[in-house]
Amino acid sequence: MKRSITTPAVFKIGHSKWLGNTLYGVHLLAAIACWQAQLAGEISAVLLIFVLMSLIFQRSGYTKSACFLYFRDDKGWFLSLDGKTSKPVLIKKITRLPPFFVIMTLCVEHDSKRLMICRDSMTQDMFRRLNVLLKITH
Repeated sequence: MKRSITTPAVFKIGHSKWLGNTLYGVHLLAAIACWQAQLAGEISAVLLIFVLMSLIFQRSGYTKSACFLYFRDDKGWFLSLDGKTSKPVLIKKITRLPPFFVIMTLCVEHDSKRLMICRDSMTQDMFRRLNVLLKITH
């Protein structure tokens, strides 16, 4: 059941400490597993280098600037990665774990992207409003 929303909504999605800590924790566990595995020294070193490269790559992608998600009743959803220009998006799929995060699969200009929004990446009230708006519009 879709209802009409009269005011535009703007959601600034910032960095999440929870997601950053989880990222470090998973890579730390992978590094410990590589170190403790009964493998030859060279293989263990190569695996540790891969884990370190993965952490650097994931962290550099994570530290990009905040993005914005807009909703207008007459036009739908928009995504802005720089805060200046926005592109219309089609929300294909939404996965919710309401107290913790929302994962959306978006179609932006024929390209599919996933956007994970953790509860600490915006204010609690904005996160609640986003969840309600997503339930109403999808």
